[in-house]
Amino acid sequence: MKKICCFLGVLSLLALLFSGAPEVLAKENEVHIGFVAPLTGGAAFLGVDSLNGCLLAAEEINAAGGITVAGQKYKIKIESYDDEATPAKAVAGLKKLKDLYDIPVVIANVSGSVLALLEVNERMGILWCGFAKHAGITARGNKLVLRMEQPLAKETEFMAKGAGEVLKAKKFATLCDTGDYGRGVQASFIKAMEARGGTLLGSEWFDMRTDTDFRVQITKIKALNPDTILIVAYDEATAQVVNQCRELGVKFPLVLTVGFQTRGEEIAGAKNIEGCVNVASPKNLDPLPQSIAAYRANYKNKYKRDAGAYGENNYELVYIIARGMEKAGNVTDAHKIAAGMRAVVPIEDSHRTAFMEKWDENGEGLMWREVGIYRNGKLVPVK
Repeated sequence: MKKICCFLGVLSLLALLFSGAPEVLAKENEVHIGFVAPLTGGAAFLGVDSLNGCLLAAEEINAAGGITVAGQKYKIKIESYDDEATPAKAVAGLKKLKDLYDIPVVIANVSGSVLALLEVNERMGILWCGFAKHAGITARGNKLVLRMEQPLAKETEFMAKGAGEVLKAKKFATLCDTGDYGRGVQASFIKAMEARGGTLLGSEWFDMRTDTDFRVQITKIKALNPDTILIVAYDEATAQVVNQCRELGVKFPLVLTVGFQTRGEEIAGAKNIEGCVNVASPKNLDPLPQSIAAYRANYKNKYKRDAGAYGENNYELVYIIARGMEKAGNVTDAHKIAAGMRAVVPIEDSHRTAFMEKWDENGEGLMWREVGIYRNGKLVPVK
C-alpha cells in the first residue's frame, strides 16, 4: 500500500511539473523590449501614442508567429514604465525594467529622459532607440544609441528654410519649453537662422509640464514686432501657445516643430495654424504610402481613435528591432542587436511608417524630410 501511495505521489509531482512546463517555456521564449515614456501628465499623448504603436507592432509580429532567432521562436513583449517626462524617474524605470525583465533594448522618446538614460544604459548593456531630438544624445560616443530620427541640425535647417524662404522672415523670436528638447531646438534654430541673415529679437520660456497660460510671454514677444515666432514644445502646450497668440492678435504665421503633431493640430484648429511651417515627412504625402494608411486603419480599429505620428515612428522601430534580432541571431546582446538593426534597414515596405533609410556611425538616423506648410489644417510638403 505504501509503495502504491509513493508511486501515485511521484505521478502527481510529475503531472504538476509538466503542467507548469508550458508556462516556463513561454517565459523562456519571450523577448522583452523596454519602453520608458510619459504616460500621464502634460506630455502623455506623446507617450501613450508611442506605446500604442509599439504594442500594435508586437501584436502583429506575434500573430505572424513571432521571430526566429538562431532556430528558436520568440514572442515579443513590450514592458512599459511611466516616467512622467522626469529624467530621474526615467532612470529608475530603466533599472526596474532591467531587474524584472532583463531588457536588451529600451525605447524612449523625450530628450530630457533620454539624456539621463544615456548616463547608465551602456554600463547596463541596454541599447537605446527612439526619436528624441537633443543633439547631445549622439555626441557622447555612446555605442548603444540608435536615434529613430534625423539629426536635430538637419531638422532645424528645414525649419529655418521654411521661416526664411517660405515665410520670408528676417526678424524672429522664440518661445520654448525649458526642457532639453526646447533648449536644443531653440539653439540650433537660432544658429540656422543667423546663418541665413536672420536676427533674433528675444526669447521667452515656459514649462510645458505645468504651465497653461502663456499670455505674459506672448505679449512681451509681440511688442518686439517679429516676422515670426518659433514655438517649441509637444502637442498640447504648443497648441495652447498658438491659440493664445491668435487671441492676443498675433496674426503672422508661426514656426512649429515635429513635437507638434496630430493632437496639437486638433487642439489648435485649422484656422489658427493656416500658413504656419513645420517639417514634413512621408505621412504628409497625398496619397499616403500604403504602409502608413494600413497602420492608421489598424490603429483606429484597435484603439478606437485616430493614430498620432509618434506611434507611427515607434511601430516601425519595433519591426526594425525584431528584424535586427533575427539578423544578429541574438536576443540578449545589445551590441549584436544594434549591428543587426543597422543591417536590416530599410525594412520591408509593408511596415515602413517612419521611412528609416540608415544609421550613420554615430547612431544618427537618416530619413526623408522636407519643409511643410499648413493648408486647411493639413501639413503639406512645399513643392
